[in-house]
Amino acid sequence: MFNNLLESKAKRQRTLGGFIFSVTFHAAVITAAAYATLHATQQKEKREEKVEFVEVKKAEPPKPPPIMEAPPPPKGFQTVVAITEIPTEIPPVNLNERFDPRTAKRQLGRITAAGTSPSSPTQG
Repeated sequence: MFNNLLESKAKRQRTLGGFIFSVTFHAAVITAAAYATLHATQQKEKREEKVEFVEVKKAEPPKPPPIMEAPPPPKGFQTVVAITEIPTEIPPVNLNERFDPRTAKRQLGRITAAGTSPSSPTQG
């Protein structure tokens, strides 16, 4: 079945005559295509039209919408006030103070939305 491999056959050599014919044929085709497109133009139709000019009134610019005020915040909420002075000093650090994790666990999550801790007395 596989006694004769495809690559075992000898290839035919190209001849000089075939090369010259190929170059001549391709040159003729390219020259003909260039010559055909060189003279291909579209004919423009000459039409004369009478144009009449009309004055158009300038449109007035639209009026700006009225300025609306922001609605007041809902009751029970505090508005955030921006700080005017930024602190530039760092508070002093006490290096002799010890950290107690038991005390820190009790204080986590104890701040309310109003900014006061539940253990401090509230006004009102």
